[in-house]
Order: sequence, then C-alpha cells, then structure tokens
Amino acid sequence: MNDKSSPTKEKKPDKGPKPSQVMTWRKLPDTSPAETMSPVDWETRNHGGRPFLRWLERLALVIERPINRLVGVVDLNPFYHTGTIAFFLLMVVFGTGVYLLMFYQYGATVSYESVAHMENFFVSRIARAVHRYASGGLVIFTLLHAFRIFFQGRFQGARWLGWVGGIVATAMIWLAGITGYWLIWDQGAQLISQAFLNLLSPFPNLALAFYNGFLAPSAADNIWMLMFILVILHIGLSVLAAVAYWYHIKHLSRPKFFPPQHWVIIMGVSLIVMSLLFPSGLLPIADFTQIPDQIYIDLIYLFYLPTALTNSPFVLWGGVIVLFSTWLFSTIIPWLFPTKLLPPIEVVAEKCVGCTFCAEDCPYDVFTMEPREDDLPYQLVAVAQPELCTSCGICLGSCSTLAISIGDIPPEALWHEAQRRLVTADQKAVKIVFACERHAAQTDLIYQPDKTHHHVPGETSQVETIPVLCAGMVHPDLTARVLDAGAAEVEVIGCPADDCANREGSLWLAERFTRKRSPKLKRSLTKAPIHGALLPPDEYDQIIPLLAKASTAEERKPITRLSAKFTRKNLAYLAVLLAIGLIIQVVLTYVPYTSQQDIQILLERIGG
Repeated sequence: MNDKSSPTKEKKPDKGPKPSQVMTWRKLPDTSPAETMSPVDWETRNHGGRPFLRWLERLALVIERPINRLVGVVDLNPFYHTGTIAFFLLMVVFGTGVYLLMFYQYGATVSYESVAHMENFFVSRIARAVHRYASGGLVIFTLLHAFRIFFQGRFQGARWLGWVGGIVATAMIWLAGITGYWLIWDQGAQLISQAFLNLLSPFPNLALAFYNGFLAPSAADNIWMLMFILVILHIGLSVLAAVAYWYHIKHLSRPKFFPPQHWVIIMGVSLIVMSLLFPSGLLPIADFTQIPDQIYIDLIYLFYLPTALTNSPFVLWGGVIVLFSTWLFSTIIPWLFPTKLLPPIEVVAEKCVGCTFCAEDCPYDVFTMEPREDDLPYQLVAVAQPELCTSCGICLGSCSTLAISIGDIPPEALWHEAQRRLVTADQKAVKIVFACERHAAQTDLIYQPDKTHHHVPGETSQVETIPVLCAGMVHPDLTARVLDAGAAEVEVIGCPADDCANREGSLWLAERFTRKRSPKLKRSLTKAPIHGALLPPDEYDQIIPLLAKASTAEERKPITRLSAKFTRKNLAYLAVLLAIGLIIQVVLTYVPYTSQQDIQILLERIGG
C-alpha cells in the first residue's frame, strides 16, 4: 500500500541519448531509396573569385611540379615551408640585429666608422652579411607565403585577422630594411637621404628644415640626432612587425614557428656560405658635396631609388600613392573578394559525448570544452565559437557521434552521397574516392560534376569521386561504413601534410589511418582496402592509376605520399636549386647604379 503523504521523486526528462544509444558512423542506417538522397554540395565554396584562385594555383603548381620531381621529397620543397622559413629568417634578423646594435655608434663619421670596424672583425663581418641576406630572404619568403595563402583562399571569413596581420608585418619589415641601409651613412645612405629630400621638395619649408638640420655641411654635429631617430625607427618598425606577426597567428591552434630541422640547418648553412663568399662590404662615406660614383644597391629594399632620384617629386609622390594604395588594397582584400562562404559549424549538444577530439584537432581554436548542465552521463560538452570557424570540416572527421554539422548540412550527408553513388553506379565494383577540394578543383571535379563518375585505365572498378572540404573531414569509421555498404575500395586523397590549405587536415588523416591519433582506423581494418594519398593537387589523375598498380603490402600502405627518405640524389638536386636561388638573391642585392642627381639641383628646386 502506497503512502500518499510521502514525497515522490520527480523523474527528470530524458534530454538525449545514453551511451548505448549514441549514433556513430558505423551505426548509420541504410536509407532507401538512395537515389532520392541530396548529394553533398559545396557550391557556395566556389562562387565569385574561386575560379580565379584556382587559376592562380594552377600557375603555381606549374612551378612546383618540377621541384617535386627533382627533390622527390615533400619535406624538401621550399614552397611548402615558406611561412616557417620566413619566421626562422625573422629570428635570424632579430638576433644578428641585436648583436650589431651593440657595436653601433651615433654620428656622421662615428656611425660610418663603427660599421667599418665591424667589417674588420670576422664574426661581426659575417653577422652583417647574414643580417643582410636574411633580411632579403625574409621579404622573398614572406611574399611567397602571402601568395600561397591568397590562392588557397586562406584570407577570407574568420581568417581575415591573420591575413591583415601578415600584410602589415610585411610593410613594417620593408620599411625597417630601408632604415637599416640608411644607418650605415655611406653613399647608399646619401642617395636615400636625397630621395627623401626630393620627396619633401613640394613642401619647401619642411625640405629646407630637413636639409639644414641634417645634411648641410654646417649640420655635421647634428647627424647623431638623425642616426638616433633612425635607430628608434629601425627598432620600432621591427617591434611592430613582431606585433603584427602575433596577430597573424593569434587564432591558430599549435602555430608552427620553425620549419623542420633539416630546413633550419640548410638555411643556416646557406646564409653563412653566402656571407663568406659575398660579404656586405662598405661603400665610401656619404658626401653631399659630390655625386657618388657607381655604387651597388639592393633592389629588394631600395628598388625605388632610381625613380626617386631622377624624376620630379610629383612622379615620386605618385609612386608613393600607388605603393600605399596597393598595400591598402591588399589589406582589405578579405572584404573585397566576392567569394561566398559556407556557414560555420554547429554542435548538437545532445549528441556530444565530451570526447574532446574536436577541440584537440581544430586548427583555429574554435572549440572550448565546457561542463555539462544537462542530465547526460558525460562531464563535458563542446561549445563552438562560430566567429573563428573557417568551415574546413576537420572536426567532422574527429567526431564519432555525428554531433557536428556545417550549418544545416549534417555529417550524414557524406554517407548519403557515398551510398547514392554505390546504388546508381554502372557496375558492381565501385571505388569510392573522397578528394579534398583542391584536388577536385584542379581536376575540374567541382566545376564539372559529371567527371566524378569515371573509369581509369587498368582499373576493374568504376571510380566515384566525392569532393570534400578537406581530407581531414573524412572520419576513419565513415570509410569503413562505406566499405561495409559494398564499395570495392575506399580512398581518401589530400594534399601534402605541410601544404594543407586547412593547416593540419592531411596530417590528422595520416595519423588517424596509421593509428597514431584518435579517432583511429580500427586495427582490424589496417589491411582492408582503405587507403589514403597525400600528394600535390595537380596529381589527382595520376594517384588512382598509381594505387591501382600497387599490388604488394608495402606498396599499399594506409597512407601513400612522396618518398620520406632523403637520398644523396635528392639533396644534390636541392643544393642546385638553392644555389640558383641564392645567386638570384645576390644579383638582386648588388645591382650597379650610377646616380646623376646632384643635391644642388634639389636645393634649387626648393629655393634653398
């Protein structure tokens, strides 16, 4: 008999699935009829400027292809490491700059003589040359890095801060380089001073104040003030470049600062060899009473000097306006480029089991793991910050419970598309290939959907290619589910690990398939026909035949990529490529120039 006066415990509502009820990729049900399922459609990713970016990337691949063929090792392709090599060079510039600053003194003759003393000592002479060549290489690799970020579309949406930070840092580095050449107070600094005076000539009072204060023979005792100002500018611009770089990497998880160790050694040795073979040297001291004889200028930093010295100030101001407009345009490109973006990811809290894999794998710190406030038997739940999301899809490959979707596109859409391809294929044997969008775009699979259904010479099965946003978007259990559904083989094709447009997608795919990272490919499936390939985006048409011809267990590894072994032949080819690049940099750094610009002409122009 129930005691109606005793309190009864109120039953809490069931707010979500219990552990045994959680939906996973392997538990996805078959859906019928498969022909009616909506295909995965990333069309919004390809509007507006994407075809232009694809065309730019195709041009870049034309240059990269022979380098990959020569070196044979992805890790030895310098284009894949432009960002980290640039940071390494930045650290070299900072280190050698601090060392040289300890010996620098302020004053016309004193500044010049302090630099001359550096040239008389082996260590400081090498440090000067290393500082010079590292500064030039820094500009080159920074520009290459910016170009790669641009054609890969890594400047839009949530990535705008990184793009703007990089563009600002590049400008600060260039301006700091100009002030560095000015500090030597040699004939090169003399031409820089005359160019600056020419720039000021439309403002006679300001121009005369600059001349009388620092350049006139009577102002010799004041030069130390100019040198001090230039040192402050040189250091200040370098610090601003460092701050801008911090913003460049602010929203990145696990930012990579330095390139692989072999690149640190290669670049370090190259800088020292260049410095030994081509020391910086020293031009004669600045003398504004004479026109300098032929001198050598660095076109990487001082390319503007010939125009600035030989044309009217209005032409010079026009050049300044063009340079500034180009820089400003580059800075605001994220808001000018007409490409539409996919919606950010969404987390279905009821499906989240708090495994933390998405937070650990996200390249952009989108996820935080918060304590649960519902009755589900899990401690944490993933919470997304949509303003940081780039819609790369890597978190979908991390989530085993299908708790993450891209906008209103559920993760099951990939399974539905694969199932639809299996049902509607022309023959029984079907190979399902998940290809990242860079591979799909370069092979026109995105722009010509009919090309996703094709036969490959030497293949006994029909190949069905499903474009995905990133190779890291494909969960290992999804490949197993597709294989269970009747696929003869499942391939996942992505970019080289160091060239992934989403930073870490290809790397995570490789580590999941080789069981080094969770979620792992099940041990029982390591010998199943499930494979991955990490190769450049223009090699898609060669990947499938390559895998089809592989017959031995060694050839059919879980992840296929360019050889990871360094051979003497690889290193020899790389040495030749580096030698060519270094010679080009030396040529750009020592360009002969003869000035015909007398400072008296400038003084007459400003009425002095």
